[in-house]
Amino acid sequence: MQSAATRFFFFWVMTLAISSSRPSSAQQPVAAKQMEEDLMQVRLKYLPEFCKVLTGRETAGFYQIDWRLDLMINLQLAQAPVINP
Repeated sequence: MQSAATRFFFFWVMTLAISSSRPSSAQQPVAAKQMEEDLMQVRLKYLPEFCKVLTGRETAGFYQIDWRLDLMINLQLAQAPVINP
């Protein structure tokens, strides 16, 4: 089962991939920072929902796993070849 943050990340990547207005090289760091901030907002938004159904320890474990999965995905994306349109 995918977390909301993971679904948001994939939605953002797909939206960026199919959009005709790609960020310029000067805008890319700003776009990456904005994506990270948005992802953190999604994580914080759903934290109370997880706390309602999971114990504190289980919630912390879930977020640690989600964080590590996000790091692995980012690493794989960073290693992907860049194609200039």
